Amino acid sequence: VSTWIDEFFLLEKFGVELEYIPVDKYDKMVKDVRERDAQEYVDFLKTNYTVDQVDDSTLLASARQSLAFVKMIEENGLSGIALEDFNEDIYRILGFRPHLYHPRFGELGCTIGLEADVAGVLATIIVSWLAGRMGMFNEFFSVDRNKNVVLLGHAGQGELSMGDPSTFTVTYDLEFDSSQKRGAWLSYRAKQGEMTLLNFTPEYGKLKAFAFRGECLPGPRIMEGYSHMLIRPPGNVIELYNNIVKNGLIQHWGTVHGDITSELDHLTRQLGLDLKML
Repeated sequence: VSTWIDEFFLLEKFGVELEYIPVDKYDKMVKDVRERDAQEYVDFLKTNYTVDQVDDSTLLASARQSLAFVKMIEENGLSGIALEDFNEDIYRILGFRPHLYHPRFGELGCTIGLEADVAGVLATIIVSWLAGRMGMFNEFFSVDRNKNVVLLGHAGQGELSMGDPSTFTVTYDLEFDSSQKRGAWLSYRAKQGEMTLLNFTPEYGKLKAFAFRGECLPGPRIMEGYSHMLIRPPGNVIELYNNIVKNGLIQHWGTVHGDITSELDHLTRQLGLDLKML
């Protein structure tokens, strides 16, 4: 299992064209962001969300990165970004990885996923389009067999419209400790409602397609610093997890509020993909 996928397959099946944007080009966009625009976004964050001990210089630098992404999305007409967030050039050139969400991402209909997982970002784009609302790039964190629930979430720019506003919080990038240079991110616990999750796993240049539904449960945050959700599937959670492992699926899921299984079935049939429901 890997994140590699045949670009010609993507173009033929989905009409997707990959555009490779080097870190130094993005860095120039970051440096071109005006000071007052970055400060304006910092002020917006402080006014609208809880900021948990993140210093102003980090907020300002992270705001520059977010605004540079906005410009990149607008200029290139991007539907998604598969960020290779552990690329050494990011840390050498930028200092820390860009992880701060900006509301314009959702307004522009652009999903940002990590680990260079093009298929995972594509799955998130598709569930977003089919549902008519933005979805989130997600992965399993843990399974609770006693409560029959799955804890999912991800680092990075989780789609804010999926979140419960009472849980919005700005923190440091908590995958790095205080001895390391790190940016800020904005995270949440997802709001209540039915959800559909779609997985695209590359295999021999093509894609395996799997999906399942579940109920996203309400409640306070249960994780610090990560956008996350607690989902109860209709069946047994251990059986669900075992089926995921047996089928050799990659960890990332496109997740969206609503039951779009019928729409997914129709779309995958048209694309010649064999969608399997878990």
